[in-house]
Amino acid sequence: MAHQLWQESRSGILSTRSLEHKGYPFGSLAPYSLDRQGRPLLLLAHLAQHTRNLQAEPGCSLTLVEPGQGDVQQLARLTALARAEAINSPSEALLERHFHHYPDSRPYFEQLNFRFYRLIPERFYFVGGFGAARWFNTGQILDENKPTEQG
Repeated sequence: MAHQLWQESRSGILSTRSLEHKGYPFGSLAPYSLDRQGRPLLLLAHLAQHTRNLQAEPGCSLTLVEPGQGDVQQLARLTALARAEAINSPSEALLERHFHHYPDSRPYFEQLNFRFYRLIPERFYFVGGFGAARWFNTGQILDENKPTEQG
């Protein structure tokens, strides 16, 4: 279920360490696509608070929630502890992969100076409902056997 949630979700809560309010997390809803190895690709505005936070401290988390109604504590949740890295020269394959899911975001990249970031997950925490929680290593969630997608 954790792997499926990771593969099928396209947005989550990106939590960064606040620059403005030291010691506090800063969460924001973030759409993302996955690269060929299953790592999240985010297109972020250079002026956004979460982008400035990541530039100062790349440690972050991305939390996903299973779609559904009712008691949210009964829904599956997956949190990736990750490190963000800026992608200075994204490949055409990376651009097409992301814009396939978010075609309306292309002008943000081409005209508004948005920049791609890749999250490199280090560990995952999965909650499968009330009382069902466990840690996963990256190899259990990511598609690490696929070829690396550069840029």
